Amino acid sequence: MCSHYKKGMTGMSERMRGHKKIVLLFLFCISVVWCAGCVVFNGSYGRLMINDEVRAHFESFDAGGYVYYTSGTDLYPRAIIGIDRNEFFDQGLWTQRSFTAETLEASVRNMQEKASSVGLRLYGFDITDSTGKKVGIWYSVQDITSAISRDKEGRLVVTTPPLDVYDRAPRWKTFSY
Repeated sequence: MCSHYKKGMTGMSERMRGHKKIVLLFLFCISVVWCAGCVVFNGSYGRLMINDEVRAHFESFDAGGYVYYTSGTDLYPRAIIGIDRNEFFDQGLWTQRSFTAETLEASVRNMQEKASSVGLRLYGFDITDSTGKKVGIWYSVQDITSAISRDKEGRLVVTTPPLDVYDRAPRWKTFSY
């Protein structure tokens, strides 16, 4: 009986070691994929960094210093960006605008009106590339997602914001009593 018991324990122990190896191998693979993802995603994409000075720049209707683009309608842009004049920019779906102080004011005021009508605020952001270098400025609601990268030729690529930026009203605004 004791030898039977020992044999059973040995078999169980070997199976547990096999399962342990599988679990450790699985965790190792997950770690490798996780770290690779961090390197790939953090290493090749830029960021939008909130900056109150950029908000003040747009809200003072300063149309100088950048090449401007909008996304969305002319009346209610979803975002306005200003790209550094020294950057090669792949404008994609962005529309280049030649703003004067008056036309920038009209666009900013229309965006403010639209955002405030659904309980949102507008913010300013620095656009930085993957190295952290400031390459432009951005003005829109806060919860924006955009991919900022460079193509094979080194041109700056900034994706446009989602279509529903003004449809993201705070939860309390969506209830009616």
